[in-house]
Amino acid sequence: MANALNGWSSVMIREMLSMVDMGALLVDPAFYGIGVPRGNGKLVVVLPGLLGNDLYLQPLRQWLGWVGYSPVRSTLEFNAGCLQRLREQVHREIMRRMEVDPRPIAIIGHSRGGLMGWALASQLQEKVSHLVLLGAPVAAFRASVESGDPLAPAGPVGRALMRISDELRDMFDPNCNYPDCRCAMVNDVMSHLSPSTSVLSIQGSEDLVVGEMAQTADGGETLHVNASHVGLVYNPQVYHALGRFLARPSSHKRSRMQPN
Repeated sequence: MANALNGWSSVMIREMLSMVDMGALLVDPAFYGIGVPRGNGKLVVVLPGLLGNDLYLQPLRQWLGWVGYSPVRSTLEFNAGCLQRLREQVHREIMRRMEVDPRPIAIIGHSRGGLMGWALASQLQEKVSHLVLLGAPVAAFRASVESGDPLAPAGPVGRALMRISDELRDMFDPNCNYPDCRCAMVNDVMSHLSPSTSVLSIQGSEDLVVGEMAQTADGGETLHVNASHVGLVYNPQVYHALGRFLARPSSHKRSRMQPN
């Protein structure tokens, strides 16, 4: 019991320090577009993590607008329950926005939002030029489905969050048997993306929630930054990397990115 409590406290203290990342971001010139390649106005969909909504991603969306992109809210009030149902809601919003701007879009998914982002990119194929995974356990999830072994979260908080996720899914979507259902959501996460979709996975060295589960899938690029799980959303190095990555043509040869 004592070890579990110590695990909780260490993770929560580190996650609260994400506000330090936020402070560093607010004084970084890149947050105001200085030295960041100018975007071409393309749609960039930003997806929240487990139990999250669009509110905590507001700084990221604001920055995307400042540097020349058109940020798109997920429209999710609460990222919990059946991922297929939630994915369909986001897909409807994407289709609505693409009626006005049909160019290929970019998707940024944090944590559980990264799983949804991969599924959407698989569904939309060449209509997605760039996919960014922030602390998202895509590779680990795929390995879990292939092996039939349950996904093993990192540490006590990760395990607790998975239990909460399962309980909320039973509450909101009692007929959902994810991931054993092998619904369209699961099948799309297991599928390959279009060759024209560039993928960047950003992992936090202090991420005690997802940890090593946030590995690159399908040969995408990997960037390691000094950030906690929540801190990935506010880390200045992440914003520098996003500016460079999103500005590149999607057919750019994949290589390992380095922190700024």
